[in-house]
Amino acid sequence: EISTFSTSMLSSIFKGNSVIFATSGLSLLAGGAIGTMWCYSWQYVPSGIERWQQLWKEYRAKFPQCTSPFIEYSDEDSILNLNEQQYLQMMAPKLPKLTCSAQVKSVRVFVPLCGATNDLKIINDFMRNKITTESHSVEESKQYQLRVIGVDASEDAIQLFLDKLDLQEKKIDPQQMATPDYQNEYNFKNNYSIYNIDEDVFSNIFVYKHQSYNIVQRDIFDASVPRLVLRADAIYDNQSLSVIPPNLRKSYVELMKKVAARKCKILLVTERFEEDDRVNKDAAFEYYSVDDQDEVFRLYHKLAGTESKNIKLLESIPWNTDKLQKYGFPADYNNAYT
Repeated sequence: EISTFSTSMLSSIFKGNSVIFATSGLSLLAGGAIGTMWCYSWQYVPSGIERWQQLWKEYRAKFPQCTSPFIEYSDEDSILNLNEQQYLQMMAPKLPKLTCSAQVKSVRVFVPLCGATNDLKIINDFMRNKITTESHSVEESKQYQLRVIGVDASEDAIQLFLDKLDLQEKKIDPQQMATPDYQNEYNFKNNYSIYNIDEDVFSNIFVYKHQSYNIVQRDIFDASVPRLVLRADAIYDNQSLSVIPPNLRKSYVELMKKVAARKCKILLVTERFEEDDRVNKDAAFEYYSVDDQDEVFRLYHKLAGTESKNIKLLESIPWNTDKLQKYGFPADYNNAYT
């Protein structure tokens, strides 16, 4: 009877207050929806990733019979090859000591926002040569496991890099290929059979693997990226800090802190200019200015052991006329530097 009484009692209460409960329910639903939208808008900060993905998609679809949407350099003009690879030598990590013939040590170089840059290959070739020349024997060199790790959200950029790498290995000049030939051999829509791809079981993120290369297809701010990068003995940051919106720079540096090994060296390439000096505001633009060495220290001071002497300005390279005009500056502008 108690059970029956309790049930009928509750029934009469719900009947008598159905309007109140309905109104309250609608209020809760509305409040929840508003709260959800507010939380989403607070957490989501546009990083321009969609625009970059579209640029790479358009470029890859027309490669090689098109002009790149980016300023491209030959391998000889790459920052890594300047002054007889001076900066690459400074960045390259020391090989860890081996204590026995059965020991295997990894050497890991991280390239954030790598796109389809050939700098990945330059790093790979340099480090392979370093391992070969500094090892006492062929057997010892095999004890070092090199990993050149890239992260980029664009599937097209990653696959384009691997396509170009395959062309180089086959000694085929992309400029001599007709576009249909390229598309028929490489650019199959949703066809991953020509790539070696691992899917991370925890996050369903694709990791493209080829020889020493591990390239993660993901937004650089994804929470799984530090785990997939794992550790970096050296970091080559080629303009990543300049293409990320300034309000996201602190979050970006937090990622560097998570993956950088204790004695990690970072080669940081940024762009510096005055935005107000652009005369053509409609020109294509990818960069945000990194003001000066003080801003770099404010961002990276913890990684540098709070010692400003650990952050050094190596060189300021003036923009050439092509780069100035591409980004809307006068041809004689003299306040834009890489």
